[in-house]
Amino acid sequence: MILCTVSIFYSIAQNNNDSLFSETFISPVKHKVRLTGSFGELRKNHFHTGIDIKKFNPEGDSLYAVMSGYVSRLRMQSGSYGKSIYITHPNGTTSVYAHLEEYENNIQQKIQDKQKQLETFEIDYYLPPDVIPVNQGDFIGILGNTGRSSGPHLHFEIRNTKTELAINPQLYDFGIKDSKAPVLEKFIIHDLDSNFQILKKTILPSSTKSHTTKSKYIGIGFKGFDQMDGLSNKNGIADIKVYVDNRLTYYASYDTISFYEMKYINAIIDYEEKVVNNSTYYMCYQLPENNSRNIKKAIQRGLININEPIDIRIVLKDLSGNRNIYSLKILPGKGIKDNRTVFGDKDGKDIGLDPKVAHTLRSQNAQIHLKPGTIYKRDRIEMKYNRVAKTLQVSSQSTPCQKYYDLQISEITDPKTCIYHKDISGKSYNLGGTVVNDTFLCQINRFGTFYLKPDRSPPTISFANKTDKKLKFWIKDDTSVAGKAPEVHIKCTVNGEWIPYYYKSMTHLMEINLSDLSGSQLIIEVSDFKQNKKILKYPL
Repeated sequence: MILCTVSIFYSIAQNNNDSLFSETFISPVKHKVRLTGSFGELRKNHFHTGIDIKKFNPEGDSLYAVMSGYVSRLRMQSGSYGKSIYITHPNGTTSVYAHLEEYENNIQQKIQDKQKQLETFEIDYYLPPDVIPVNQGDFIGILGNTGRSSGPHLHFEIRNTKTELAINPQLYDFGIKDSKAPVLEKFIIHDLDSNFQILKKTILPSSTKSHTTKSKYIGIGFKGFDQMDGLSNKNGIADIKVYVDNRLTYYASYDTISFYEMKYINAIIDYEEKVVNNSTYYMCYQLPENNSRNIKKAIQRGLININEPIDIRIVLKDLSGNRNIYSLKILPGKGIKDNRTVFGDKDGKDIGLDPKVAHTLRSQNAQIHLKPGTIYKRDRIEMKYNRVAKTLQVSSQSTPCQKYYDLQISEITDPKTCIYHKDISGKSYNLGGTVVNDTFLCQINRFGTFYLKPDRSPPTISFANKTDKKLKFWIKDDTSVAGKAPEVHIKCTVNGEWIPYYYKSMTHLMEINLSDLSGSQLIIEVSDFKQNKKILKYPL
């Protein structure tokens, strides 16, 4: 399968002249490749679409083009990938380098020209083939810690240029050494009804040989990880198979990942365990509205029928061929229940909301509209709005949400009003929203507890420090944003001219190169999406 996948992607050429192209990938770094993150591992609300290469040189690692081609996209972000480069290759792939500290000079100049033209920090700049051609091995930048990164590393991706599917870089030879097989730490068993309602959970150590259940249907899952040679990081698992009495009933593979299917992760894991206990369990059954292409096989959607004792084997394998097999016998207990449904008619059609159709729920002067596919299975989604306290409850935070849904609340007149989501730890996130004709409107991509209040507080600006190369400031809004709410907007000028800078939203730190400053006074203007503004004047 791996060889076929590689052959398919190599066979895609951008034009007929590329048919004789013979280059193979080289490593983006000169040192030994050691990974701190693997392809397909389960992150918060998304799959990891690349590999994370650990920093080697304390002074900074140089990065190189893995194949000849051209720089097709340059992106600068305060979060996400930070400073990133996309290089398109003649073999039908695009390589992506993210979280860079510095760009190569020519690339940096192109970005700064575009930033000054648009007078904006965050840019997403697409370039034609003739602007920045590169040869294999050309220097393109320095490994860094920009964007949503908690430590210096290179996030590296290979994508199919035409479909933009992310391809597991380990399908190619980048010098990654792996002789360790994936490990299963714990089993988890969901006692289910035929509508995938969870009746009971049981967590068992991996050494468990047998388990007795009184449920007619169960779903099996596990907590586990993979590791690379010489590293202690717990990474994702590339290949998962479940056999019931020697019959393959479930198969998931993470050789490619679609960016359009990221949130299916919340249907592949035990979402409640992740939210409540910050513990990640792979679930080896497929909810009705989970259409992830990574699930290759799921007989009866992975629902296991317990009529008699059965033997379950879970086979975990990595792309280097290392594998481990874990076995568990399931025994039917006395008085086993034919739990086709928990409540309602015998077909279970009145259990909660049908996920395949749209639903509008109302409470007092508020309503939400759920599109088809917003939830993954029939579920009880209840809504309650308190017009006096301006609080909203939509289902619970432990219910996963696949799509944005529309919220509308009338009798809201203050244009500064925002909606805030309070997570299970009590931390609040500003989700934004607008007021139009005395009606509050917002799109939300999570369930749980919310409240409305005006945002009248401007972001804060304070001096951080000055080095021989940079001037640094702390810039922070009063509440973290989430969903579709934008980050703070920053404008730096000297003598009325826009000045380039870099802002890392994760740490709230802004940096300006001293070489870009020439004048008597730096003016920093910061505003949030409700136009609350703060200005700092700094003498140079």
